[in-house]
Amino acid sequence: MRVSPAILPLIAALAGGAVSPLASAHGQPAGSRATSKGPDLLKPALEAEKLAKAGKVEDATKKFESIWNDLRKRDSMFSRPDTPMILDLLRAQCARSRSLRDKLRTIRDQSADSFDARGKQLSDLAAWIVLNRIVDQETKTLDWWTKVRKSPLAADVLTRFRPWLEPMLARHDRLADLALLIDDPAAHVRREYAGFRAALRQDSSDLNHRVARDVFLTRHARSYTSLLLAGRDRDALRLATEAMTLDHSPQMVACMVKAAIDCGKASRQHLDWINALESRNDQSLAQLKSQVEELVARPPQPAPATPDAPRKEHANPITTAAAPALPNITLIEPPESP
Repeated sequence: MRVSPAILPLIAALAGGAVSPLASAHGQPAGSRATSKGPDLLKPALEAEKLAKAGKVEDATKKFESIWNDLRKRDSMFSRPDTPMILDLLRAQCARSRSLRDKLRTIRDQSADSFDARGKQLSDLAAWIVLNRIVDQETKTLDWWTKVRKSPLAADVLTRFRPWLEPMLARHDRLADLALLIDDPAAHVRREYAGFRAALRQDSSDLNHRVARDVFLTRHARSYTSLLLAGRDRDALRLATEAMTLDHSPQMVACMVKAAIDCGKASRQHLDWINALESRNDQSLAQLKSQVEELVARPPQPAPATPDAPRKEHANPITTAAAPALPNITLIEPPESP
């Protein structure tokens, strides 16, 4: 069965490798629009991939460099449905070609300089974040996130860039930090669910429905985990309650119960959720129930240190290109004088 282009970013995200997952289905940074206008860039990217696999690395490198330049011109915020897969192909080629990796690192540094010194364009920040992932230097983005994550002036921009920041935090075992991007848990669930429904409106085939639902549940479990790890139990309950209002299925309950088990936060509340669906006779819930019953019988463990909840007062949100208060992204220290 052929998969619709509308579902491509969802598949990439489910595979765990997308650079900008769900940008088209779950909200891209403001000021951008998911669009398929312009030439198809995925086709030449796949052709370049074939060249690389055939051993023609130099030819593939030249083609990928041209594709990056075209992508920056036509999709500066990386919101086209096919962009995540193109970026993943670029990342794979960088692992094969030092020449392309070095060129893209230079472009990445130029994006940082442009953002810091010449107007703070959000497209420069987008390129910097995306290229850090492509050239395998994502720790630079993580360092920047650590520096600005609690800044009220940066909050609006960080929320806009959630599609890139969320998988990065998951890859680096920083899910508790993800809670800083969840201000209103109920509204967050409604937005995510609306994105899931929007993906289905673009293509309602059985395959697309399964993929879109799997990604929606995976993302929801991440959000629930982040709130639990951040010690925001009330907000975690608000998020769960809203989710079960929209989708009170065994799959929804199972994804949250499993998330709670995995992060060491299973409680009697999760048993109540499972018992409420006992009439469904779902085997996965029955297995989870046994695990939760065993865990809640154990003595409680001390909670780890967690980040603060996000601040809600944003007197000067960053919403324009000329945003002087947003912290710089360059974290390279100047060399010491001899």
